[in-house]
Amino acid sequence: MQKAFLIAILLQISVPLITLIIPAVYFFFAIGLNYHNQSLTNIAITCTSTHGFISTIVMIMVHRPYREAFFAMIGKTRKENMPEVPMRTTKIDVIKY
Repeated sequence: MQKAFLIAILLQISVPLITLIIPAVYFFFAIGLNYHNQSLTNIAITCTSTHGFISTIVMIMVHRPYREAFFAMIGKTRKENMPEVPMRTTKIDVIKY
């Protein structure tokens, strides 16, 4: 149990390392060395912008209670049982003037 929890925490710690710290290191070196590479800058910005999404997905997948609750929520179909109500229709005659 403790080993699984440690692995889960290490996975959660790796997300900010990959998505925030590595791009930040690239930015600092690029600014300090006056180096410009548009492809690497785009990749770094994309990695940084996906931090929230990736950390949420990792949290849901590595912790059992979150995972079970998430799959229970998306697994349920939200069909509301509506009672059947008999309806009467009336015919309305429209008189044109």
